[in-house]
Amino acid sequence: MITHHAVLRQSLRRRSAAPRSSIHRALEASDSARYRTKRASGTLTAMAVSAKRAKELALSLENASSYPHFDRVAFRTPRRTFATLASSGGDLNLMLDVEQQKQFCSMAPQAMAPVAGGWGRMGWTACDLSTIDAATFKAALLAAHARANLPPAKRARKKIARPRNR
Repeated sequence: MITHHAVLRQSLRRRSAAPRSSIHRALEASDSARYRTKRASGTLTAMAVSAKRAKELALSLENASSYPHFDRVAFRTPRRTFATLASSGGDLNLMLDVEQQKQFCSMAPQAMAPVAGGWGRMGWTACDLSTIDAATFKAALLAAHARANLPPAKRARKKIARPRNR
């Protein structure tokens, strides 16, 4: 079975002369670590993402940095926070827009769900690192990072009604 990451890796190999971004290097480096073989059946299954790997991937993104945020480690661009990792390493919360949140929660319902309360209605999504596969995690992390890296929207100026001089 060919996954979308296998197709991406093949296209990256074809363009080997072009400079590679940190995302491409992360995808290629995770090839050997992403799958493990089931001894009984000999089939490949996707491995869960470790807290260490999640932190490495988040910090490898453009303009990403980390800082302490209550009992979590937060990852941000210069503009805004896009993810927070629990100190226990069991889950990571991602800031997605509402459409992306619905898409990722339907793709991996066992691993992703909106955060309870108002934070979830704003797009914060809980990701269980022990059950999510690496491909879905990377796609969600990239979506959250891209959202945080957008330039601020320009506000329309309010026109002030002035009395006419006649």
